[in-house]
Amino acid sequence: MKTEVKKVSDCKRKLHITISKDDVKKDYQNILRKFRNQVSLPGFRKGKAPLQMIENSYKENIKASYLDEFLPKYYQQALEKLREQKIFPINQGELDDFKWEPENELKVSFKFEVNPTIKLEEYKNFTINFKPEKYLEKMLEKELKNLQYHNAKISDKKTAAEYDDLIYYKIEKYGEEKINKDKENSYKIGQKIFGEKFDKAVLGVKKDDIINTSINIASQQNSEKVKEKNVTLKIISVKNVDLPKFDDEFAKEVGDYKTFGELKNDIKKNIENVLKEKNQSKKESLILEKIIEKNPFEVPEFLVNNYLEKMIKKPQNNQQSTSDEMEKIYTNFAENELKKYYIFTKLNELEKVEITNEDIENEIENNAKIMNMDVENYKKLYEKQIDKDSIKVKLKNEKILQNIEKTIKFVEKK
Repeated sequence: MKTEVKKVSDCKRKLHITISKDDVKKDYQNILRKFRNQVSLPGFRKGKAPLQMIENSYKENIKASYLDEFLPKYYQQALEKLREQKIFPINQGELDDFKWEPENELKVSFKFEVNPTIKLEEYKNFTINFKPEKYLEKMLEKELKNLQYHNAKISDKKTAAEYDDLIYYKIEKYGEEKINKDKENSYKIGQKIFGEKFDKAVLGVKKDDIINTSINIASQQNSEKVKEKNVTLKIISVKNVDLPKFDDEFAKEVGDYKTFGELKNDIKKNIENVLKEKNQSKKESLILEKIIEKNPFEVPEFLVNNYLEKMIKKPQNNQQSTSDEMEKIYTNFAENELKKYYIFTKLNELEKVEITNEDIENEIENNAKIMNMDVENYKKLYEKQIDKDSIKVKLKNEKILQNIEKTIKFVEKK
């Protein structure tokens, strides 16, 4: 056997295999003899007909059987030679089309992929444009309003619906399609989620009213593109939403607070913590994006397709088609996630970061605190989910990014 590997791209390879005439003849004859033992020709007992007559009668079948049995064997033998050359395919080789006749040597080619070669010549000392999201009073106001609404007293209203009232309705017609489901929907008037026209239409309605209006629907492909859909609604009920006052009693109702000031301070602290985590996450994403930009490399198509299959599996199960635009978005995402994986693999080689058992235990304790659980109870309850190897990888990656971040200059773009 002769083998030759040609580099098609950073990840793609082509393996050429040549099997000599003598080896081909020997293996082909084995298949031919098997056929003689399995078939009968007129005038001969099974297994006694001349090989030439068997071949003349079943040549294409014999040829197919030979290739089915020996091509995988030749490929496996070639893989052994590839390993000696430190070439490791990450997928099963794909056979190229070829022509062959039994009296000739066999020449076949297989396409396969390997992991990319990553150098990471530039991964520190960047300048990155980054504007952190800062705390604003309107964030606190929004959270308080949500809390106020969720603790509101809702009661039936006999008079016409007004702004901030809650209506329950059933859709009887959607476009030209009649809807027979009894599902009730709720809507707070004034939100303008379905457009101003919808809000104006439901303003002033009463129980059992039938109204014809339209709703605005954002396109799945382009959130800025909005289309209008006609609907017919039956109003099931109108509710009055009695919002509680912001005072100390309200604070005691919603949590373990003595004053409204304590509640506000706690919400503000939570918002600031969320923003801190959000900004840190954004920083890390920008660092990885910059590293990928500075060190471009190819990712294996085989792995991208595997990733895509998992991502679009759910829509397929729901018998929903994935548009070309969405598939492009999924593909970009898959490629980016795989690039991050390879980046971190290389960074672990370059950055000598050690994670101790104490670090892992501290991470487990932090996770328990987040869930307001005793550490030992947390360990017992989540024994199967706690994977110390995965925690170690996560902590290593975080520490590596922290070290790189120290070399980065973040500037706010004007």
